[in-house]
Amino acid sequence: MGLAIYFIPDLQLFVDASESLSYEGFFDGLWFIGHWLPEHTLNKKKRGISMELFPIYLACVLWGPISSQKRILMWCDNQ
Repeated sequence: MGLAIYFIPDLQLFVDASESLSYEGFFDGLWFIGHWLPEHTLNKKKRGISMELFPIYLACVLWGPISSQKRILMWCDNQ
């Protein structure tokens, strides 16, 4: 039987990215939305997981200082 670790998060981060239109994030009542530049959507090698990771990275840059020492549950759909 495997080991399961459960925790109750202090905060939750929700992020999403579409391959052709935009990316967004929501965290503790704050949010952002951005649109991909044409060069991002034309390069098929950079699509997929890297496009899903970008809003997570941006959320860490934007909200890292206010989330320090917190347990964060991240919600991301990688389809």
